[in-house]
Amino acid sequence: MPNQKPKGMGPSPRSGQKASYSNLEAQREALLKRLESLSPKLRSNRGYASARSLLGASYMRASLTARLAVLQTAQFMISVLEMLPPI
Repeated sequence: MPNQKPKGMGPSPRSGQKASYSNLEAQREALLKRLESLSPKLRSNRGYASARSLLGASYMRASLTARLAVLQTAQFMISVLEMLPPI
């Protein structure tokens, strides 16, 4: 049928855009809190500066679809920082 959407197609991207934007912002805030909870000695690590940059300027410059990848990268970097032994 020409007027029907194929199965598996969700709602149009426009209808969920606002919800995903707020979801991404909530994830970003959670990652910023995790980053700020690191010990002061770990903050001198280059990975801290890179993760902070990703969650700041890089996130703001990225398109809505690229922001998810930026958040995933920052999440990985923060996880690695959290596993490092204190200096």
